[in-house]
Amino acid sequence: SRHSVQYIECPSPEVLPDPLPAFDLVAISALSAQIFDAYAIADRYRDLAQADADDDRTLTTRKG
Repeated sequence: SRHSVQYIECPSPEVLPDPLPAFDLVAISALSAQIFDAYAIADRYRDLAQADADDDRTLTTRKG
């Protein structure tokens, strides 16, 4: 199969592993009562993606 799917149920952001598992795409679903936990999880993944982008830019800069 070309694609792999992994489902992770997370009752709160505190139980997520550190470092976070790396994925090409992350989808987060939450009910309104847990939306702020979902935002916290999204923030962690957004920070991880930004760090990866910064690393890629650094590597590109050093090559040229």
